[in-house]
Amino acid sequence: MRHKMPSYAVAAWLAAAALAAPAAADEPPGCPPGAPAGAMSESGYRAVEEAIEHLGSSRYAEAEKRLTQALERSKGYERAVIQQTLGYVYAEQNAIGKALGAFEEALALDALPRKPQEDLLLNVGQILAAEGRHAEAVSALERYLAFACTPRPEARLLLASALAEREDYERALAQVRLVVDATEAPKAPWLEFAIALHYELGHLADCARLLMRLIALVPDNADYWKQLSSVLLEAGRDSDAVTVLAVAERNGLVRTERDILNLTSLYLSLEMPYRAGMLLEGALGRGVVEPSAERFRQLSDAWIAAREWPRAAAALERAAELADDGEPWLQLARVAIEQEQWRDAQSALEKALDAGVADVGEARYLHGIAAYYAGDRAAAQASLAAAARDGKWQDPASQWLDYLRSN
Repeated sequence: MRHKMPSYAVAAWLAAAALAAPAAADEPPGCPPGAPAGAMSESGYRAVEEAIEHLGSSRYAEAEKRLTQALERSKGYERAVIQQTLGYVYAEQNAIGKALGAFEEALALDALPRKPQEDLLLNVGQILAAEGRHAEAVSALERYLAFACTPRPEARLLLASALAEREDYERALAQVRLVVDATEAPKAPWLEFAIALHYELGHLADCARLLMRLIALVPDNADYWKQLSSVLLEAGRDSDAVTVLAVAERNGLVRTERDILNLTSLYLSLEMPYRAGMLLEGALGRGVVEPSAERFRQLSDAWIAAREWPRAAAALERAAELADDGEPWLQLARVAIEQEQWRDAQSALEKALDAGVADVGEARYLHGIAAYYAGDRAAAQASLAAAARDGKWQDPASQWLDYLRSN
């Protein structure tokens, strides 16, 4: 990731702040005093002012030349301000190495007042982190935290991010906790970061606890509900996971086709087919889930598992209307056989054979049985004879044929 910072406006403000800051500016009570604001020569002051003007017009070469000339005859506080401003000129050109070198020279002089010195320390850490130089960013940000009287929360979060990039999740989590614990109303991204770190460390209970805080903070965010359910499932708390999703569903947070299909699959995997059927049937009825043979087959699976035979049959009829083959008719026949509805089974099997099925032998075998119980002995014998010519179904079909001949 390339980094171009700060903007001209920020650079100008920071340089001006360094020029104007008195010794005790912005220092909280008890904070060790920083370096006193030194004096600037008239030529040094003008050099910085002119460089800022050049920077605002993107005349980087002129700004660099003006500052470099002034640097030759500067020292102490004036030299630190010039080096700081020169660093911003380099940063605007994305010359990150030169920018960092100039900033480090300004810091090494230890001549800036506390607030500009703090800001510059943080700026160095931000640049290193954005450049992906995470080990150096960690060192720079720790240096800032050790120096700053009232460290900014974003500095701790940036340090945590750099530590996480190095897979040092424990130390990263410690920094995020300091930020979270310092406020009664932590921001959602802070909690999200803490959750991610807890997850990397395998702290599922902490993930669930913080996700509940997030849900309390942003109750209409469906992702938080889904994440909480996933964490609870991973922790083996299946019933709690389902309860979370059921509440989310009642609150209208399970909205998209993908969400509904995922929840349907979860209900089925947890042997809750009635809930799966009700959810998917309602979504198909509202048009949230696109109707297709596959979806109605899935709905029929839920109703079959729930032993809701009429609903299963209705779903399979819709699947058959949309399918390119006779498989839904074959499944519908099985449902009819389960209820001993022989004529319905016989009719469905005839439609299955007409439309084409993968296992023709099974369809003919079942058709023979359904026809027999429906009182159509001739059709039964013909179908069973055809099934007996299929190697897979030869034995059971032959046994039925023997039975028909002897009765």
